[in-house]
Amino acid sequence: MVYGRPRSGTTLLNHLLNQLPDVQADGELMHFGLARPHSFPAVAARNSKRPFYGFKLLSYQLMDVQRITRPLHFFDRAV
Repeated sequence: MVYGRPRSGTTLLNHLLNQLPDVQADGELMHFGLARPHSFPAVAARNSKRPFYGFKLLSYQLMDVQRITRPLHFFDRAV
């Protein structure tokens, strides 16, 4: 998971990770509100055809869009 603030270089990092043959680094999966944001990354990872999967998550998407009240718990479950 690439986590950061907007305009901090996360898009560049995502593009660089996608240059690796075994890595699929998706963009902002949580840009829109999701019914189950805690389980969504795991589902996306299972659908990936590459051994290593990741995505980009911006700080405002976690707090304002998904309304995650316990962000540390979210990160613990995402690993």
